[in-house]
Amino acid sequence: MENKRFFSLPFVQDILHNKDFQSLQRYIHHGTTTCYHHTLEVAWLSYRLAVALKLDRVAATRGALLHDFFMYDWRTGGPRLHGFRHPRIALNNASKHFVLGSKEKDSILRHMWPLTPVPPRYPESWIVMTADKIVSTMDYIRFIKSKAALMYNTMHTYMWLPLQSRFNRPKLYS
Repeated sequence: MENKRFFSLPFVQDILHNKDFQSLQRYIHHGTTTCYHHTLEVAWLSYRLAVALKLDRVAATRGALLHDFFMYDWRTGGPRLHGFRHPRIALNNASKHFVLGSKEKDSILRHMWPLTPVPPRYPESWIVMTADKIVSTMDYIRFIKSKAALMYNTMHTYMWLPLQSRFNRPKLYS
């Protein structure tokens, strides 16, 4: 993500500097990615797609930043059925802190479709929903790759190197 460009956008400043939004850095969301970094990635992709498609980039970006604005670790606490319930929780939290338009509200509330029954209403909401799916998939791929690399290095260190040293000794006979 081009952090300097994204962080300089004037319409995201109030969200980025909000202390409750900053608290999302404490919660792991997908794999090892924090909720904060996940929402930044979704917002950046939503912004880029909205610009490319000549849609409302402000609503898409702000909705994306707030789509997971729940402040708990869903893996260890929070309400049951997190996948179904967190869009409403995020919308309630966002509404307490920020003035939201209908596109932003719809983006937050409908980003989990088809898990939640009602599909997004606006093109910007579809962008946020799609960007969330893409970024979530990439979060898990990074997590799986890191686990695979760790497993490979562990196997290489504890299994292969001892075997290699045992069988690659110089021959003592001719």
